[in-house]
Amino acid sequence: MSPSRNAEEFRQKYLQIRSRYEAAYRELIIRIRAKYINNGERRINRLTDESLEAHFREYFATPLLEALNWHLSVTVNEQRPNLVPESPVTAVSRGTILRLDYFGFERETLKPLMVVETKHPQSTLPKRKKSLEGV
Repeated sequence: MSPSRNAEEFRQKYLQIRSRYEAAYRELIIRIRAKYINNGERRINRLTDESLEAHFREYFATPLLEALNWHLSVTVNEQRPNLVPESPVTAVSRGTILRLDYFGFERETLKPLMVVETKHPQSTLPKRKKSLEGV
């Protein structure tokens, strides 16, 4: 996908990405899931539910980030990537390894610029533990 030159070009790419996702993948996923519902009882295993985040990342989030000029791959005419998928980081509090869905950085200094975490559509969003007022 070519870089977006302005906001209107990005908007057009976003609408195309969303339309393509809705038409090709969302309906297909709904049909596949419906096949496993029998007499109101859900027979979808946990792996199928968790794979929906991967579908969203592959078919929607990645093209959206590319439309915003965040690069995941290198071609002859493009610069090196500035976005790393599944980037491992160490959690300071527990010392465990976590994976960021997308980690964006400045090419020259390698300073972090963006972290993107995707969730499947039925996922609950995290809530703030305490107020950040006065920080």
